[in-house]
Amino acid sequence: YPVQAAARWFDGVMNGLVNAYEAVIRWILSHRLVSLAGAALIFLLSIVLLKFIRIEFRGHPDNGFYQVTLEAEPGTSLKAMDRMSRRVEEQLRKYPETAMVSRLVGNAQGEPNVAMIFVNMVPFRSRKRTTSAMKEVVRQSLTPLTASLRPKVGDYDPVGYQAPFTMNVYGQDLVAVAKVAEEVKRRFAKIPGMVDADTNFRPGKPELQVALDPERMRKLGVSTVTAGMELRGMVDGVVPATFREAGLEYDIRVRVQPDQRDLAEDWERFYVPNMNFNLVPLAHVASPRPAQAPAKIYRQNRARYVQVSGDIGATGGLGNVVAEAKKIMAGMKLPPGVRYEFIGQSEDLAELVRNIVIAMILAVLFMYLILGSLYESVVMPFLIMLALPLASIGAVVGLGLTRESMNIFSMIGMVMLLGLVAKNSILLVDYAMQAIRRGVPRDEAIVQAGRVRLRPILMTTTALIAGMLPLALGLSEVAKFRRSMGIAVIGGLISSLVLTLLVIPAAYSWVDNLRIWLRRVAGRPPLREVDQDPSVAGRPGRS
Repeated sequence: YPVQAAARWFDGVMNGLVNAYEAVIRWILSHRLVSLAGAALIFLLSIVLLKFIRIEFRGHPDNGFYQVTLEAEPGTSLKAMDRMSRRVEEQLRKYPETAMVSRLVGNAQGEPNVAMIFVNMVPFRSRKRTTSAMKEVVRQSLTPLTASLRPKVGDYDPVGYQAPFTMNVYGQDLVAVAKVAEEVKRRFAKIPGMVDADTNFRPGKPELQVALDPERMRKLGVSTVTAGMELRGMVDGVVPATFREAGLEYDIRVRVQPDQRDLAEDWERFYVPNMNFNLVPLAHVASPRPAQAPAKIYRQNRARYVQVSGDIGATGGLGNVVAEAKKIMAGMKLPPGVRYEFIGQSEDLAELVRNIVIAMILAVLFMYLILGSLYESVVMPFLIMLALPLASIGAVVGLGLTRESMNIFSMIGMVMLLGLVAKNSILLVDYAMQAIRRGVPRDEAIVQAGRVRLRPILMTTTALIAGMLPLALGLSEVAKFRRSMGIAVIGGLISSLVLTLLVIPAAYSWVDNLRIWLRRVAGRPPLREVDQDPSVAGRPGRS
C-alpha cells in the first residue's frame, strides 16, 4: 500500500508537470522571440561570470599535506640553519590541525643554508581548516621571517618543491637578466592571487678574486694558466697519487696548512712561478678584489636564465595569474637580447586548454555528422545542438556558486556534457518530426512532443544527476580534489534540462522554415520522401 500510494502521488505530480509544461509550450510558441532572446541573454551573462572563476591546471587539493621551504643567506652554517628551522618547526606544531612534522636541513647539492619542513595534518573530518586555508595561515605567520629565511609554503612534493607559476628570463648578460628578473618579481608580487614571488638568483658567498695585470705578467714571464694552477694547488690542493688498501682507493690530496692558505690575510706571502720556474711575488702581478659571485648559474638553450616563480593563494587561479603576468610583460621594455618564457604548470595549462578545445571541436563535429546522417538533413542537427551552449551556462554558474575552479577535472566534465545534454533535444525533435510525418500540424506536433517526452527527459536527467552527486559532494579527501567535475556536470544537466525545454520549441519552426527555404533554393521539393507518410499522402503536415 505505501508503494502504491507513493506511485499515485508521483504520477499526480508528473501529470501536473506535464500539464504545466504544455501551457508553457503554447505560450512560447506565441512568444518565440522573447524566449530565444532570454536564453541568449542568460548565455551572455554566463560568459561574463566566467571571468570571475579561477582557471588553473588542477584544483587546490585538500589532502592534508603541505611543506614549508626555508632558505637563509649564503654562507649560513648547517648548525645555524638547524637552529633557525627548529623554531619554525616548533611554531607549526602549535596548530591544532598539525598531526606530525618532519624537518630536513640541507640538501643533496651540499647547500647547508636550506631546510624543508613537511607537515601532515589531522584527518579532514577532525579539522575546521582546509589545506589551502592552513597554508594561508602559516604563510601569514611566517611573514616576519621573509628577510632572513625566505619562507615558502606550498603543496607537498616528494621530489622537491616546484612553484606552480614559473617564468624564465633568458639572456647572455647575467647581470642584466638578474636586474630584469628582480623588476619582474616586484611587479608580479602585486598580482592578485600570487604569493611568495621570488627568483632563483642568489648573489652567492663573498669571495676574493685575483685580478691579474697582463702587462706586469708579460714583463715578469708569468703565465695566467701557471699562476691559476699554482693558486688552486695552494688553496684547494692537488691529487698527485692514489693510496690503495684492501681493494679500496683513496685520493692523496696535498695542500698547504689552513693558516697558510688565506689569500686575504697573507697576500704578500704568496708566490707564483714564471716561465723560468723562478718564484715571483703574487702582489707584483695581481691585486686582490673582494666580490660576490652567483651561487649558481643556470643555463638553457645556450643562454643564461633567471627563474621568476610564485605560489598561488587560496583565492587565486594559475590561469588568471598567467593572464595578468602576460599583460605586465607586454608593457615592459626589455633590454636587447633579453627574452622570457612561461614554463612548468603555466605551459601545461596552456597545452591543456588547447587540447580541450580541440576535443570539444571534434566532439561537436562528430555529433553533427552523426545527427546529419540519422536525420538526413544539414540543418536539423543545429537545432538539436542548441543544447550544447545551454549546458555551459549551468556548468559555469555551478562552479561560481561553489567557488570551484575551472581546472582539468571540470574541463573534462564540460566535454562529458557535450554527449549528455543533446539527448533532451533529440527526444523532443525526434517525436515532433514523427508527428509531422503523420500529418499533425507543426505547432501541435511540438506541443505533443513536449507532453509525451517530458517524463523520459526528467527521469533520465534526474538519474544522471543522482549518479554524479557523490562526485560533486566530495565525501573524502581524495574526492574533494575532483569534485569540480561533478559540479560542472550537474550544473550543465540542470541548465540544459530547463533551457532546452524552452528553447527547442521556440526555435523549431524557424529552423524548419530555414530547411524548407534551403530546399527551395536548391530546387528540391519541400517534403523529402522520408517526410511523406503513405497514410496521409498529399497532406503538407505543417501549420
